[in-house]
Amino acid sequence: MKRIISYLSALTIIFLVGCSYNPINSKNSVEQQSKSEKNISFNCFYAGFVLEKDMFELPRGIVLLNNESEWKAFKDKYFSKSSDMNYRELPEDFTKQSIIYYSILSPNPTIFSKAFQIDKFQISNNKLSIITKELDNIEVTVPNHDSSMHRFVILAAVNKSDILKVNIPSEQGINDKWKSVDRLRYIQGKIVSLKKISDGKSILSLKIEKNFHDGTDPVGNPDYPFKIGQVVELFLNSQPKIDLAKIKRVIVYESDVTADDNDSFVGASIKYYESDGKFFDMDGKQISLPPTQYPNTF
Repeated sequence: MKRIISYLSALTIIFLVGCSYNPINSKNSVEQQSKSEKNISFNCFYAGFVLEKDMFELPRGIVLLNNESEWKAFKDKYFSKSSDMNYRELPEDFTKQSIIYYSILSPNPTIFSKAFQIDKFQISNNKLSIITKELDNIEVTVPNHDSSMHRFVILAAVNKSDILKVNIPSEQGINDKWKSVDRLRYIQGKIVSLKKISDGKSILSLKIEKNFHDGTDPVGNPDYPFKIGQVVELFLNSQPKIDLAKIKRVIVYESDVTADDNDSFVGASIKYYESDGKFFDMDGKQISLPPTQYPNTF
């Protein structure tokens, strides 16, 4: 059952069912799966939608907050616009516990935000990953538009002893590293909109006009990977040198990517733009189509 609901009702529903609750116990908080992989217990004290004004400004992925002053600075910076954000009590002793913030963008974030549920906090090779799952029998979403953006956020307390040697990205370095999890392909489309994200990246909405396939690609379907006429949202890893407000049509290099092995989305880099019916690269040199080179990176 799919349900699109208002912000306040969504907040109530998710606060009740959107977060696993695992009381922290110092004696048995770590469940050992193997020498390099283990689960750690967590106490989730908030799970709900948080208001973002005009752009997606909350960090994506994991942020570790080690003490009360770090938490207060983070809360004042990001949650000050969400006066109705209610959460359970904070950790009583920050010398023993830390707060983990976690949030990702939905598949089509300019259209809607989607709720999720934490399944487990997992440590593998000294790196923390958060495993999520769909809510049972229900999909909870909140519609977004230009002046009212929302993000689903989870806040949880963990024992410091469980994460002493764990590599957790800082707020400044979060989601900087992209890794492709699929082939990279060129697609051509008409620009529908461009929404900025606070970390300097953007979300490009593109109406697909053509999918390019190289000679080694066994897929000959012209609607693969995107159906012609479909509008897709692509995360741009950098701002192009050209003024996109003056450009109607571009060719991008895209792939399914992951950031810090947690957040996953369709990433892209603008390679060519159209002017007077011809395509040019970022240096203003006219190019011939179809593309002949398919690099392994953006």
